[in-house]
Amino acid sequence: ERSTAEENLDRSRAVATIDAAVAGLPERQRLALTLVHFEQMTNIAAAAIMEVSVDALESLLARARRSLKQRLAADKTLLLATLATERT
Repeated sequence: ERSTAEENLDRSRAVATIDAAVAGLPERQRLALTLVHFEQMTNIAAAAIMEVSVDALESLLARARRSLKQRLAADKTLLLATLATERT
């Protein structure tokens, strides 16, 4: 059975992995993602702040999400392999 400390460590690793993946995005993709997902702005409001069209914002978001999905999938494989070796 896993301890609370182990679960907290796993959660901290996951947050650090996500933070690093977001930080690695190109600046405009990172800003679009931050405004819409973390600041919970509408696409219209975020587009206005970035001074781009809503279509351009949605394109930035799509590219950011695709990039994060790829980065996190690769990191998940590495993280799972690391955790498996630590527990054996």
